[in-house]
Amino acid sequence: GNAEIGASVPALDVTASSDDGGTELYLKAVNTSATQAIRATVEIENLSGDLDDTAIVTTITARTLQDANSFSEPNRIVARESRVRIDGTTFTYEFPKHSVTVIRLNVPEG
Repeated sequence: GNAEIGASVPALDVTASSDDGGTELYLKAVNTSATQAIRATVEIENLSGDLDDTAIVTTITARTLQDANSFSEPNRIVARESRVRIDGTTFTYEFPKHSVTVIRLNVPEG
């Protein structure tokens, strides 16, 4: 393949959304790099309240690009959930190589 094809396309693609009430924010990120985790700073702006100090993170990734689920190993690639401490509206997170990550942030009412 041609190494220059796609070289100008960022390896991290991120979108943000919220629930209808604005009490949960969702950051959805895809790291398309096959070889490198990407450490990024997330900054939440125009928030009408404070964020909880813990975010719920769901990630799907595999050891290699060739890994796949099969009948003999149906759970080789599964979504893994973890919790991450955050402080304020700016935090840093490391997105694993070739992964899909959803970060759920709670905005308490009141």
